[in-house]
Amino acid sequence: ALATVASACGRTVNMAPASSQTRVMVFFAAAAATVGLVWLKLDEHKAWQRKMRNQKQQQQQQQQQGNDGLAQLDAVGGHGSKKDKGPPILMRGSQILKPFQAAQPGKGKSRGELEADFYKQVTDEDMPLRKLIPAYYGVEEIDGSSYLVMENLTHGLKEPCVLDLKMGQQTYDETATPAKIEREKKKYPPQEAIGFRIVGMRVARPFSGEEPWKATREWCMSITEESMQNAIEQYFFDGRVVRFGLVEQLIHKLQDIAQTLRSFAKWRMYGSSLLVVYDAAAERPTIRVRMIDFAHIFPIKDGGVDHGYLHGVAFLESCLRTTLSRRHQQVGGAHGNISAINGELIKVEDKPDQFDTEVAFYRKVWGDGTSPDPLSNVMPRLIRVNEDASPRELVISDATRLVSQGYETVSVMDIKLGVRSFRANCENDPKESYFTKFTTFEQDLSPGRAEELWKQICGSKDGPRCLRNGKLGKRDYLAFRDATTTSHELGFRLTALVHGDYRVSQNDSRSLETKTQFLECLEHYLCNEQGFDMGVATQFVDELKAVSLALSKSEVYHQHELVGTSLLFLHCNGKAAIRWIDFANSMPSEGGDDNGISDGVHRMSLAVQELIGKYSA
Repeated sequence: ALATVASACGRTVNMAPASSQTRVMVFFAAAAATVGLVWLKLDEHKAWQRKMRNQKQQQQQQQQQGNDGLAQLDAVGGHGSKKDKGPPILMRGSQILKPFQAAQPGKGKSRGELEADFYKQVTDEDMPLRKLIPAYYGVEEIDGSSYLVMENLTHGLKEPCVLDLKMGQQTYDETATPAKIEREKKKYPPQEAIGFRIVGMRVARPFSGEEPWKATREWCMSITEESMQNAIEQYFFDGRVVRFGLVEQLIHKLQDIAQTLRSFAKWRMYGSSLLVVYDAAAERPTIRVRMIDFAHIFPIKDGGVDHGYLHGVAFLESCLRTTLSRRHQQVGGAHGNISAINGELIKVEDKPDQFDTEVAFYRKVWGDGTSPDPLSNVMPRLIRVNEDASPRELVISDATRLVSQGYETVSVMDIKLGVRSFRANCENDPKESYFTKFTTFEQDLSPGRAEELWKQICGSKDGPRCLRNGKLGKRDYLAFRDATTTSHELGFRLTALVHGDYRVSQNDSRSLETKTQFLECLEHYLCNEQGFDMGVATQFVDELKAVSLALSKSEVYHQHELVGTSLLFLHCNGKAAIRWIDFANSMPSEGGDDNGISDGVHRMSLAVQELIGKYSA
């Protein structure tokens, strides 16, 4: 807002008569100060709201606590006792006290006793499951009721976010009656397909200044197999961005759980839950995950594993990987399924020929690793190719780790290089399909714009002759599309951009036809809350010099025609980096075909330098 006012101020002063310049400057200076004051007051108000909410929570806890330090737990999932159904769950510092659940008719021990026996056995015998469940502190008697005492996962967290998942494809145990089975199946029909259901979710979003959001039972039960991924993603949304670093952490935890359940297949667990917790107020939060609720466990006697629980873990991991793939697919138009974890980017085979082409290019650049081509200095590192996977996987280094540790939000810009998006030998036989695509595309252009572009491309405002017959060649169609972007003028075009709340989608980028329009987007990308980030811009100039140097020295580059490749710009907390990506259309070519890429890199550097000069002045 301040940058907009300042920019408007500069333009207005230039247009104003000399005698009125002082008044105009004072007016806009006051406007800028007012805007700044408004934002300052908003931030102060949000901070005040957070302070009042924390004080209210502390007061409520103090009112609930007796001399023994016990307080009633504000349960998120289905674990709080209902009215007239027994004592509530209590908390005492770092401990949770869960009341014993009553025994079912004719089953001897109560569910609470059975669960306590489970915790005691796993702890006393130090079983592999011990690291996956809350720490066990024994059983206590309070006011005539028995309590299971265990670890409080939310202890010490300022803004705890809690996710409670009821795991398994069935929630009834092996002794359930037909009537019980029918009732349980009707509760949540998608449970069998998904392998879990959300029974509770609490998400604190401290940056919004609002009260934490708590899922209702109706919301939880309305989630379908198709909408579960979006529902899970809500747990990681902090009001501004999705915290992808936490998503990666949870995937690691799930893999540990799955491996343990397979290697230590002792019980099948029915009605068991998975509790996930993190602190929204922490700058670098660590996720906490524990398996809980063991009142219905049965020994495995058939030599198998707990397939129902494992199915739920696998489905949950697939939801998380879909969320991670959005981090990369939201920038640019990457084909195939892309996911990132633990510093690795996994590109899953989409089209076999394009997969083979990209793999071949990476192998030519990296070789056996002893003497890679100079392009390796500006490309992601080739880690491996999973040929045995179905579909196959290309695994390369995650470029975002050059500027972050995986938990911060990275600002990303995708720049497509080259003056054309098709190969030099692209076929051009007239077809009705390309004519249809052209007429659809033409509808979004301003009146007379198509005639201008055809005049520029083929010398006639009427376009190719075949156009009159309702046909158009592929080469001519793609050339027409390229002419509506900055590719021909600059040797590159913006594909997509994500920088905080400022975004340019792939569809939005198609409307950028001039250098001036691109510079406006680039300026947004290089500005932070304090204004233009000179340090980041300077780093990008240095990175582009490194790209130009690699191109000039590379043998692989001069032996290929490269179409559809991109420069991925990244910056986060003052660190900046560029990596050259996307080689699915990199074909060997005698003498090479530069496709204007070298000039595009040079002009991109000039664009950044132009903004540096503007703000330096």
